Amino acid sequence: MVLSRIRNLSPTVALLSGFGGLVLVAVLDYLTSADLILRFLYIAPVGFLAWFGPNWAGIGAALVAAGMSLEVEIARHAPFSNVWTPYGNAVLRLLSLLLVVLALRELKRRYQVQRRLALMELEHARQLQAAAHDLKGPITAILGMAETLEHNGTVPEDLRRELIDRVIARARGLDRMIDDLLDTQVLDPARAPLERERINVQEFAMSIVDGLASLDEHPTEVEAEGVIALVSPAKLERIFENLLINAYKHTPPGTRVWVRAKRTNGEALLVVEDDGPGVPVGMRKAVFEAFARGGGDVAGTGLGLFLVAGLAEMHGGEAWVEERAGGGASFHVLLPDGAAANGVSQAS
Repeated sequence: MVLSRIRNLSPTVALLSGFGGLVLVAVLDYLTSADLILRFLYIAPVGFLAWFGPNWAGIGAALVAAGMSLEVEIARHAPFSNVWTPYGNAVLRLLSLLLVVLALRELKRRYQVQRRLALMELEHARQLQAAAHDLKGPITAILGMAETLEHNGTVPEDLRRELIDRVIARARGLDRMIDDLLDTQVLDPARAPLERERINVQEFAMSIVDGLASLDEHPTEVEAEGVIALVSPAKLERIFENLLINAYKHTPPGTRVWVRAKRTNGEALLVVEDDGPGVPVGMRKAVFEAFARGGGDVAGTGLGLFLVAGLAEMHGGEAWVEERAGGGASFHVLLPDGAAANGVSQAS
């Protein structure tokens, strides 16, 4: 507990503690004798500042410590047979303290690198475990329904059709999860250059809405007439799919969903909103992080909104969520406007 608190000291507290320690050592040095063992006490506050303070603090503390010890030595031992003796001693002490500071800074750098690697490994293991858990659910359901169809030859035709539809729906959901995992690797436009086209947002959004299977439980309206976006069609499809699926998953059946778009300040603003419970203020940034989960037992990789934000940034835009007027969540994605673009395709 104590070590954890020391490790998390604020820079201000570290500076006050370290330089306060230097003053204390200098006072003790003056009140006692200028003993060699006592001079080593200067190393403690200097080392403390080198480890816990800002980058400049260690070197600054070494300079201050050398200056203080010089003043003490002159005050207690003047006059000197050689006037340069205390200054030579101060330079030697300064060099010694600087060597301590440099050594500690290198140790600190190595410690921080190892700590970051350990945290990355833990996060990677957690993400793999979460992904495996999410993929296992649909696979188990598909296997169960397939075995029912295989081993029960007397399944009524209507039930058989229902089971087949469920298998297809689960398989599509599984396919989307795998796509989410793969798409996290291509968020860097340098690795996956965008092939942009001028897209009629209303027609594009309606085709995606028509292809999703949750419309019977979530009536969805599209209002985006006259809006053209200069985007990658494949990436825009992923943005709309993930936003709509997020709305369908996290709202009760019967919740209304709207897909809207408009031109604003020379850009295309896409909005997907619902009249569900909304997103708490404290979670409005966190929902766009990788493997973030909403409330409740909702299947998914936790990558949907992370990909929305990443794909928006690939186009030079951004994504955010706010409260819908009248209640509910309102997800916004800002993308390049294609209304005034020349040509129909370009790479970036």
